[in-house]
Amino acid sequence: MAKSVSIAGKETTTPRFWRDETLPFLEARSIHDGRRVCYAKHSHETFSIGAITGGHCTYLNGKRQERVGAGAVVVINPEDVHACNPIDNQPWSYRMLYVDVPWLVNLQHELGVSQGLDFHAFSATVTTRPELYAGLNRLYDLLTDERADLLQKHSAAVTFCDRVNQTLGPTSATTRDAHHKLARAAQYIRENCTRSLKLDDICSAADLSVSYLIRSFQSRYGMTPHAYLINRRIEYSRAQLKRGRSIADVALDAGFSDQAHLQRAFRQFVAATPGQYRG
Repeated sequence: MAKSVSIAGKETTTPRFWRDETLPFLEARSIHDGRRVCYAKHSHETFSIGAITGGHCTYLNGKRQERVGAGAVVVINPEDVHACNPIDNQPWSYRMLYVDVPWLVNLQHELGVSQGLDFHAFSATVTTRPELYAGLNRLYDLLTDERADLLQKHSAAVTFCDRVNQTLGPTSATTRDAHHKLARAAQYIRENCTRSLKLDDICSAADLSVSYLIRSFQSRYGMTPHAYLINRRIEYSRAQLKRGRSIADVALDAGFSDQAHLQRAFRQFVAATPGQYRG
């Protein structure tokens, strides 16, 4: 029997996560008062889209940073380095939707947006289109409604993602894939993130010099190779925690020195504890 995971704390600053094993390609998150919710720069393997439902925050995506407020929708392509943080202890609230890339690629292909098997990224990083803002909020309310059935939720997810594709339109994938060697370096880190990696190993896999990797990787991805590695370990940990594994076991399997190390990194990148995320 499908089971929905919903984590709701008594405090308004506690993050809430939603997942349903019958819709494994979707995950949702919300927080009512984000004054204490601070993120380090990070990225996701998923496509992320979120609605600012109250107040204002500072939104960083790549090299662009701006103030966004209620009514704004932030758009985050897979692997885009980003962060949203409070402004001078002012209250703000948001809802986020995380969509697995293979599912979204298949949808883009069916819509005629993509002729191949690659994700076509969006050029917009933020929009105030009211139909997207309202649509995302309706979808979130439906996903978290325990009375709604699977077909209704699945259909609503397809409808909303269809609207995103038609409204925002993807950019050409060729521009985003120009730096092939750096892409190989990032891929090597992703595929070996639970191991203890050396710069020489990464450079050898990507056919790059150490100096070029250090100089150019951060310019391309917004993180140093080490920060990118930690980010990937956090993504691995999220996947394992969703399966209900113990935090201590996940910490060691992910490549962290111990549970406390995972706790510190997880809070920095996810703005929640592993326990809060796992539920």
